[in-house]
Amino acid sequence: MSGNEEEAAANLYKLIESCAGKNQCDPAPTPDSQLELSNLIAAGARLSPEQISNLRKIVQARSDTASEEYRAGDLNWSYESHANSERTQALLDAYLDKISSPSS
Repeated sequence: MSGNEEEAAANLYKLIESCAGKNQCDPAPTPDSQLELSNLIAAGARLSPEQISNLRKIVQARSDTASEEYRAGDLNWSYESHANSERTQALLDAYLDKISSPSS
């Protein structure tokens, strides 16, 4: 992998992991995040199996945190953590869909 490809892959990972949303409790990724994801993929950025596995663990950890916060009565934190989990999962799913489609 060249330096540019490594940098693109690192940027792709950071984008998905960061889970940027319109607001803290909105589970949808921003249009800008989705566009950046598409642009990075079009430029050849790809995640390694290890990075995909790590992102799945992050999604699960955020979901677990949301459940713990809900049980503790911290509803606002729970909603935010759940949204973070959902946004990360949505971007990861979008990545996996794009790289598996024939047009990628």
